[in-house]
Amino acid sequence: MQVSLNASTNDVSFERKGFFARLGSSFVKHMKLVGLARAVAELHRQGYHDAANNLMREKLELSKEES
Repeated sequence: MQVSLNASTNDVSFERKGFFARLGSSFVKHMKLVGLARAVAELHRQGYHDAANNLMREKLELSKEES
């Protein structure tokens, strides 16, 4: 369930999410990035350097998209 407040002022529409909705979505994004970083570290430790580099590129793209 998404809690939001829709408003329109001078023909400009915007949506404002509630505090807990923003907190939950930012927590999920953070945990995805932490999981990817741990996976990269483990792949590198095991010697799969190419796979770790590919995953790190994916992590950087994901963090850019979510910013």
